[in-house]
Amino acid sequence: YSRKNPQISTHTTFKELDYPLNLKAMYDDRDNIKKRLYDMTLPELIRHRRTLRKQGAPPSEICEITTEFQERLSMGIACLAFVLIAIPLAIQAHRGSKSIGMAMSLVLLFFFYIFILYAEGVADSPGRYPYVVVWFPNVLYAVLGLFLMTRYTRI
Repeated sequence: YSRKNPQISTHTTFKELDYPLNLKAMYDDRDNIKKRLYDMTLPELIRHRRTLRKQGAPPSEICEITTEFQERLSMGIACLAFVLIAIPLAIQAHRGSKSIGMAMSLVLLFFFYIFILYAEGVADSPGRYPYVVVWFPNVLYAVLGLFLMTRYTRI
C-alpha cells in the first residue's frame, strides 16, 4: 500500500514476522482504564456500587449498576420461569400443533426481551425502577406457569 498513490497496492506473502511489542508500556497504564459495567464481574459490580455510594455519586449512576446486577440475576433465573410456563403449554398442545407452539415460544421470548430492553433504556432513571422491571417477566411467567400447571395437570 502506498500512501502517495492509494490505488496501487502490493501483495506480499511471508512465513514469519518478528515484530517487537512493548508490553511494559501497555500494562503500566492498565490501572487508568475504566471497565464498562457490562465487562465487570458480579463482585466488581458490588464493589463499584459501594464505592460510588460512599463517594455520594448521583442516583442515576447507582441505579445503572443496580440494574446491570439485577439483569444478570434475572437472566439466570429466566430459564426456570420459561420451564414453568413451557411445561403446561406443552401438555396442552396437541400433536399436530407444533407451529403454534413455536409461535407461542417466540411471542414469550419477544415479550421477555422487550422488558429487558426497556430496563436497559431507562437504567439511569431511578424513578422508573428498571431494576424491578427486569424481574417482571420472570415473575409473570412463573405465576402464569404455576397457574396453568395446576389447571392442566392431574396431581
